[in-house]
Amino acid sequence: MASYPDLKLHVAGDWRKADGQPGFSPADESVLGTLPHAKRADLDDALAAVAQGFKIWSRTSPAKRAEIMLEAVRIMRERVEDMTIAMTSAVAIAETPFGGVKDSGFGREGGTEGLQNYKVVKNVSHLTV
Repeated sequence: MASYPDLKLHVAGDWRKADGQPGFSPADESVLGTLPHAKRADLDDALAAVAQGFKIWSRTSPAKRAEIMLEAVRIMRERVEDMTIAMTSAVAIAETPFGGVKDSGFGREGGTEGLQNYKVVKNVSHLTV
């Protein structure tokens, strides 16, 4: 089974090491790697970077914004195969119920898998002796 590389947080343009918890393969429950957890300082730094980025973006002309967005689309199309693999290789965390939490979009609870269950007609029978 493949494993993840050394995962880090990307905060305000920098890659940061962080403690975390193991991420497991849903196929065989082997540990694929450690999923880093952000601390309050990481979140504060990320929010400050977002605020600074918004100031820059709001002063950018619509034509330049369109140019940037089209370049982002070009890059995503170029990397679609890698992105597909990354998005469909979900990692299960032992503490995460059903492989997902509420409206996270993963797992039976709040994910598409859970919604599919409501669309299937089921028959239940009980044999008594």
